[in-house]
Amino acid sequence: MITQTEQRNQVSNLSTADLQEISCRGYSIVEEVGEGQTRKAFRVKVGKGNVSKTAIMKIPTKEVNENSVCTMINKSKGNLDLREVNIANELVHPNIIRILDSFQLDDGRTVNVEDDIQATDLETLVKTAGAIKDPKVLNRIGTQLLDASAYAHEKGILHRDIKPSNFYMQRDGRGMLGDWQTAAKISTIEDLVMPTRGGTQHTYPGLLNAVLTGRPTRATKRTDIYSAATTLYYALTGEDAFKYKIVQDENGKEITVGNKKIKVKLQSGKQFGEEECITPQMHAANVKSAVGKLPARYRSFFSRALLMNSKNTFYSAEEAMESWQKIHDNPWGKLRENIITGVKYVLPAIAASGITALAIYGIATNDREVKPTLQDIMRRVDYSNFSLDSELNPNSFDWRFNSESIVPLLEQARGKLGSSELAIEKDTGMYMKKLLDFARNSHLMDKRLVSSWARACYLNSDQMNVKEYESGDAKIISKFLVPERFVQVNSVLHNSFISDSTAMAYGIMYLKQNLGQNKTVADVFTDYFCSREEVITAKMRTHSQEYLATSDLQDRTIHVGYSRMLDPRKEKIISTAIGLYSITDEEGNLNWDKVPKRNCPQSSYSLPIPPL
Repeated sequence: MITQTEQRNQVSNLSTADLQEISCRGYSIVEEVGEGQTRKAFRVKVGKGNVSKTAIMKIPTKEVNENSVCTMINKSKGNLDLREVNIANELVHPNIIRILDSFQLDDGRTVNVEDDIQATDLETLVKTAGAIKDPKVLNRIGTQLLDASAYAHEKGILHRDIKPSNFYMQRDGRGMLGDWQTAAKISTIEDLVMPTRGGTQHTYPGLLNAVLTGRPTRATKRTDIYSAATTLYYALTGEDAFKYKIVQDENGKEITVGNKKIKVKLQSGKQFGEEECITPQMHAANVKSAVGKLPARYRSFFSRALLMNSKNTFYSAEEAMESWQKIHDNPWGKLRENIITGVKYVLPAIAASGITALAIYGIATNDREVKPTLQDIMRRVDYSNFSLDSELNPNSFDWRFNSESIVPLLEQARGKLGSSELAIEKDTGMYMKKLLDFARNSHLMDKRLVSSWARACYLNSDQMNVKEYESGDAKIISKFLVPERFVQVNSVLHNSFISDSTAMAYGIMYLKQNLGQNKTVADVFTDYFCSREEVITAKMRTHSQEYLATSDLQDRTIHVGYSRMLDPRKEKIISTAIGLYSITDEEGNLNWDKVPKRNCPQSSYSLPIPPL
């Protein structure tokens, strides 16, 4: 057994109290196995009874490397390790590393413990053994990486830092995607988070440009596919496809990171001169150069995956995976490669065939039809008759344990509803029925949901200063409390002035974006009004995934909901919206007779509420 003194010598950034916390949880540190920009990784032993096994413990460092622009940006965004465990808990896939445990040290750092998969990351593997030339091995790596990405996307999650050092290879050839620190929900509009060390070479150029130009943007499925493609390029060639880096430079552009101003500059890898940002034309030339180094059979795949603003790109990770597999599995693949490689010699010989020559060349180079974007599909998704929670019933058993917080809010709402709806009409030019018709006809949204959201916003507007509601850099627009960043990212005109009616339309769009599979109405309203980190922290502190309190008749207890750990101002507006939703019909009309009595009948069970 390693003593605390020996452990402390190994882990210089841990205090005696930290080591005691680790030991109390049943872990003992065996050895250091790696160090990243923000964390150190250790192999640990954990024992339960007569069973002992190893795991990997990742412990955040206390110091921030101020030489790394990306690290400084990420550290300014809050607790990424806390985000990682919440994201990873939603993912169960044979090619994704599991997180087994998570806890916080006294100073707030979040320690994550994951499976010890006994693997080597792809970057180290290539540096040690050289580029991977075996088509079967490449096919397996690409299929596993893209399949893990497709699964995460299906769950509504983006990795945002796919690169060779985050994809781990086991001895049996199984690949595992790890390091979900910078991951986020697809619907998120959080500030830009950058890749960790060595990741800018694998980052979609538009995201790098956002740091330099200050113009809002965000990651998408497309940017994950791009990063997966650069990772596969590295595996195939042993080189980075691009040399893009953002570095600190006294002559660079000034940006704000947290409360600090620094000057940064783009390094594009060009021998002479540097550009202020990565233009599509400049990147296209770099793609052409990079793809030109590849065997012909791979060129179409990488061209589609790597170009900026291309209409011919991959729409989804599934499509990219299918294309990748066809390179290796399709018996026409070799013919295609031979045709492309030898076309300059073949064309003169078959020129007399006219249409035949064009047809053969078409078979060799034709790609699949362009598919619609995510925004195109979202615009067509019909939520106009959509119930998030059919069991949200004021007469249900669990509601009696939430009535003390919900019913008073409904009583207040009843007295203020008339003036609030007049205020909505004055600000937007729409009375409630017209607003709900607009939501259904223009955005295909449910009237019940939209009416509850709009009324809750205005019912609380006189008691809640918009500026006070904001936290950090999360700016809010209008009484509809629309995140400014969402408006900036989705605005075509990029106007500095947004009217209340326009803000209302963006609010409906943002509400729609927060809808998702298996979500309750509480989840949707919470995601609208709170940041992701606020929700994660509240869930961890209450050990609950439910907003409202729930009862367990088996152990005769009530489990508190995570609402109790949210900002009280935000909890009030969310609970108001939930309460209104519970008594609203499909057309947005309120039925006050549905409001439960404030003093609910006592249950035959005595269910104690556990303290936090």
